[in-house]
Order: sequence, then structure tokens, then C-alpha cells
Amino acid sequence: MYFIDFLNGFLLELGLVMTVGLQSAFILKQGIRREYVIVAVLACFFSETLLVSIGIAGMGALVRSIPYLQ
Repeated sequence: MYFIDFLNGFLLELGLVMTVGLQSAFILKQGIRREYVIVAVLACFFSETLLVSIGIAGMGALVRSIPYLQ
């Protein structure tokens, strides 16, 4: 049951992450300059993964504690 919730949240966040935004523009700028590309990509990847995981866990806990939100 929790896996399905996690998968739904993860796929939703994946769709949000794949859109072009400031983070993507920053990575593109670093790539064009050829400066610290791998470091920039890894930093953005891990920070985004952490934020998505916290968001999924927090929203899951909120929905479980308040069934009305479903």
C-alpha cells in the first residue's frame, strides 16, 4: 500500500522535475561554460532527490493523519 503511494508521489514529482526551470538553466549554463558540470549536476540531483523525498514523506503523513484530504 505504501509503495503505491510512494510511486504515485514519485512519478508526480518526476514530472515536475523534468520541466525546464531555474535549476535546469543553471546546469545548462555550467555546461556551456564547461565549468564544474559534474559537480553542478550531482549537487542539483542530490538536493532535488532529498527535497522530493521529504515532500513525498510529509504529504503521505499528512494524508494518513487527516483522511478527509483523500
